[in-house]
Amino acid sequence: MKKLLLISLISISSLVSVFLLIKNRDYKDIIYTNRLKDINEIPLDSISVKKINDNLDYIISSCTFYDISPKAVIGIIIAECSLNNSPANYFEQLYVKKHFLNKDVEYLENLANATIKEKAKRKLKGESELDFEYRLRNGLIWTIGICQISIINAWSLEPQLSIHEKRKQRNIKETIESLLIEEENIKYCVFELKRIVDIYESNTGKDISNDYLTLSTLYNSGLVDRYKNDNIPKLNRFSNYIARHHDLINELANTTHNTLYK
Repeated sequence: MKKLLLISLISISSLVSVFLLIKNRDYKDIIYTNRLKDINEIPLDSISVKKINDNLDYIISSCTFYDISPKAVIGIIIAECSLNNSPANYFEQLYVKKHFLNKDVEYLENLANATIKEKAKRKLKGESELDFEYRLRNGLIWTIGICQISIINAWSLEPQLSIHEKRKQRNIKETIESLLIEEENIKYCVFELKRIVDIYESNTGKDISNDYLTLSTLYNSGLVDRYKNDNIPKLNRFSNYIARHHDLINELANTTHNTLYK
């Protein structure tokens, strides 16, 4: 009995220590161990290529429908899988599955609204102190799935996406569940790229639908609204990594009979 109690205390102590470490540091430094490495030293994640091949027809057809270069989606998957590849990277998706999906819709919608409004200043019903403190730091900004879509971003896309797909609008829990399905995750990614193209063209008069490096830069930074007139975004770490693999991306994009973007 004493031995079991000691083991339990050690386990609890370890969990608290991990939580305090995450709470006091940018969690991305822990989850993404490649974050500070030179991109030339980060190898291509072979699993990303398999995922792309498994979903290639769907990537091509979705991009064709929205008039977006499939190279953007292919590059995004390569960069997300390679730059954010570490054992701890699975923590986000595991946390979403085990924690968020065990909550009811009302809880998640309250959490989403609190995240959006940045007014998460009170505990939600049934939430522990640790959950509350962690939520204040992160909310529903978690990025999950093959294209690493932010939950809150996908939820903001959902009203318009549901109209385009002529289906019932999903609630926040259904949106999270959809992001865990590769084909659905790709849909949100492509629709977000279409949103970026539309905003950029409205602000600058330039069409970047076939400029996959600029698209991936803006997808990663989320700063498309900042660019006006001739203000062109410079490639960042994310899109520079994609540029390193342009030959592979071209090969994958041209694997099917689709010739729109060759």
